[in-house]
Amino acid sequence: MQGYNAQTAATTQQIVVAAEVTATTNDQPHFVPIAMAVSENLAEAGAGKVGTFVADAGYWTGANGTADVGAEVLIATRKPPWRQAERPDDHKITILAKVNRGELSQRQAGDILGVSYTWVRDMTKRYFGKDGPRQARTAQPEPDEWIPVIERLARGEISKRAATDELQVSAGRVNTMLAHVRGEAVDPEIARHAMDAKLATEAGTDAYRKRQHSIEPVFGNVKGNLGYRRFTRRGMTAVHAEWRLICSVHNLLKLRTATTA
Repeated sequence: MQGYNAQTAATTQQIVVAAEVTATTNDQPHFVPIAMAVSENLAEAGAGKVGTFVADAGYWTGANGTADVGAEVLIATRKPPWRQAERPDDHKITILAKVNRGELSQRQAGDILGVSYTWVRDMTKRYFGKDGPRQARTAQPEPDEWIPVIERLARGEISKRAATDELQVSAGRVNTMLAHVRGEAVDPEIARHAMDAKLATEAGTDAYRKRQHSIEPVFGNVKGNLGYRRFTRRGMTAVHAEWRLICSVHNLLKLRTATTA
């Protein structure tokens, strides 16, 4: 099916102030573009500036939560699941224990188990230490744990492999941590904790509560009352124009109701 992702931003009075269409299902890349479109449209109309942008968890990323869009940003966060392989069975654990004691090489163990030597290496480091079996990590390391390790990495005192093994995280996660320590990007977990703290305040809670009453009725009116449930045209340019026309109809009806009142 040829489909489109209709993006909309509305005021607390349910007036659409930006309407865009994309061809991707993921909302995350579109938060900053729609926020900038809102600011540009309001500036062109001479309608002032935005005080707060509020979005649901589908838009959450650390980068979006800390983006400079000229206003306060409140986005419901989404805690990523901790990716952990299923614990090996007793037979595999026994073989891994021999690798840890130096009785078998990683390649020998891989041949016995029918797996790659890298799997043997990673699982051995996950479930065994110098003193024997250890408890595998079941959650992301907290900043006070990983920042000192990554600072050592940044100073060249340890390798990325050593940091990966010590923290029991992926190489990609270590790269993200390193970018934070170097000041190149905000770590997504730190950004999430900061956003959760803002949302937990009385002001943050009150502001975020308005999201449901601002944007949901817009889509409800467009689909339920006006009957627009699918685009009649094809092609990004045509669909973009159609979506903006639909949102303009919504706004005109809101204006008529307000004028009547």
